[in-house]
This record gives sequence, structure tokens and C-alpha cells, in this order.
Amino acid sequence: MQLHMVIPTGVPDSSSAVYDLATRQVLVVSPGDPHTWIWHDDSWSEAKGSLPDNSNLAIAYDDETRQLLSVFPGTTSDSTWLWNGNTWEPQYGTSAPLRIISGMTYDEATKQLILMLLVPTNGELVQEPWFWTGDTWQQVRSTSTIGIHKVDEYFGYDRATRQVVAF
Repeated sequence: MQLHMVIPTGVPDSSSAVYDLATRQVLVVSPGDPHTWIWHDDSWSEAKGSLPDNSNLAIAYDDETRQLLSVFPGTTSDSTWLWNGNTWEPQYGTSAPLRIISGMTYDEATKQLILMLLVPTNGELVQEPWFWTGDTWQQVRSTSTIGIHKVDEYFGYDRATRQVVAF
């Protein structure tokens, strides 16, 4: 298998790519850049509309609800956006609380999209997990305290162990 990478011109190195199974599209979004790029056969095109310009970004596909979500806690009260195949649509009244994003991933074992937020508490950051219901965010009732140096953790689902892992 040969891997061929073609990156849209002007896209920052900190960009995130995600595959939308429902629309069969690869999208690239960049923290701090409101533009979204879509891969079509052999080239990139810029999507209509844009996301809020914010460096605190999480994006993931929810297999259960067949939705591609982008979340911007810390921006406005309407910080959850859904991809409709052509552009992003804000989801009014469905947003996660205004917090710092640590990561977001789909958990195949529980069939939930998990959003991990960080809440400053007594000089530490407390992890606050939330899950997407398809309409709104609901807080998971377990939390763990982490050191301030762990803000840039990444999350992903490990199919071999059937669990979400952070690194």
C-alpha cells in the first residue's frame, strides 16, 4: 500500500483531519482558522460557510448518531456545530459548558461520543467527561484530577482493548 498525502495550500500544521462516514468525505479543519477543506477524488476544495475562529477545537465522528461534530467550548454558549455534507450548522441550545477542551473521541464499546473538558479547580485541572446524546451534551458522573501539565492530552479508541485511552 502506498500512502500519498496532498495537503491543501495554506492549511496550518496543527490541522485535524476526520472522516465523515455518513457523507463519505474527508475534512480538514484547523484551530485558529475558520476554513474547512473537503477531499474530492484527487483534490481539495474549500467548504461553504465556516466555523468560529478558535484555537480550542475538537472534532470527531459519532458512529451511533451518524453525525460529524465540532465543538468550541470557551467561545459562546452555542459552541456545538454539525456537518451537513456541505457546511457547518450551529446547534443552538445543545452546547457543552464553556471549558477547556482536552479531547473528543468515539467509544465503540459504549457507542458514545466522549468529550473531555478541563475545569480549573484549586490550581489543578479536573477532567470533566461529557457524552453526546444526538441532541445535546450530558455530563458523565465520574471525574479524575490531573496535573496542570496534562492539558495537551490526546484521546483515542483502542479496538484491541475496547477502551478509550489517553496519551
